[in-house]
Amino acid sequence: MQTLKLNSSNHSVRVLQTLLKNTGKTIAIDGDFGPKTFEQVKLFQREHQLRADGIVGPKTWAILFQHGYTFSTNIIDWLSPARQTFLPKEEYFQEIQPKQSIFLHHTAGFHDPRGVINWWSIDDNQTTPRRVGTAFVIGGPALNGDAALDGKIYRAFMEYHWAHHLGMGVKTSGKALAKLNAKVSSSSIGIEICAIGPVQKAADGSFFVQFPPNPKKHLVPADQVCTLEKPFRKALHYHRYSAAQIEACRKLILSMAWFFNIPIPQQTYDEQWFEFNSRAAYDPGLWTHTNVRTDKSDCFPQPEFIAMLNRLHEDFKTFDPHKLRIERGGEAIEFDGATIKNYATDMNDFDDMIK
Repeated sequence: MQTLKLNSSNHSVRVLQTLLKNTGKTIAIDGDFGPKTFEQVKLFQREHQLRADGIVGPKTWAILFQHGYTFSTNIIDWLSPARQTFLPKEEYFQEIQPKQSIFLHHTAGFHDPRGVINWWSIDDNQTTPRRVGTAFVIGGPALNGDAALDGKIYRAFMEYHWAHHLGMGVKTSGKALAKLNAKVSSSSIGIEICAIGPVQKAADGSFFVQFPPNPKKHLVPADQVCTLEKPFRKALHYHRYSAAQIEACRKLILSMAWFFNIPIPQQTYDEQWFEFNSRAAYDPGLWTHTNVRTDKSDCFPQPEFIAMLNRLHEDFKTFDPHKLRIERGGEAIEFDGATIKNYATDMNDFDDMIK
């Protein structure tokens, strides 16, 4: 977030005023950093043993988010089988970091966001915490057609905190990006979409996926498959992002852009946009895992997904996260805690990249 002071007038001021109001301050949300906002900022700074100069810099922003950020519309905070909210604290970093970008992923696994986060929480039974995960995971339809979790957003930790979610190594991203791995992860918000990724087509026309070394074939319904016009990252057939997932992702992108002042530039999103682009490690905005990893396929250029991305700039002009309609079915669904393989293979190769 940018530094603000008396007479600032921009979107960040609206975010500032929203956070101040959520801490109990009497303040209008008008985007104008006038004398009243100035006095409320100084009051907040005194209450939290900060220098009361009325200037909103990194330290003031961090404490404001810690005490005044309450956004949770249609977001379910993950509960562990032991009824603990969020990932264990040793599994992510509690530093409150400014955010400049959003990175989109898919899990390369099954439909259940609770299982994804549970898998991160136990580190695939590793003995040393890996601190790998994203703030949000969006559920999808099960392979048997059960849509109970389709489009449901689960939160693994507060989005102003961070965990490793890019795994940029020398072989997959180049030396320059590998050195920036922690910096880019800490300054970005990760969103995972529950989807298998590439699927295979059998001789009889059916679709399936295997997760080596397990030889079992999981059949993927044809209506959950997207066949591209040309291969992307060597695959032609992908597990489709559902309409509910795409809409949930849209609202989440817009909400995070609103609260963290992340730019949604006016640009054309097309198949080429999903290719490797080293600028993703440096420039603010919206990116995907494939932009920084040559070996990844998340996210892939599904036409409906591209159409959503191309609407974002116009959508943001009139977007207000406080006016989002609260959807039914937003309560947490009980999870049995079973450690099922392949919930999120997207991040299984991070061991050497996060050291």
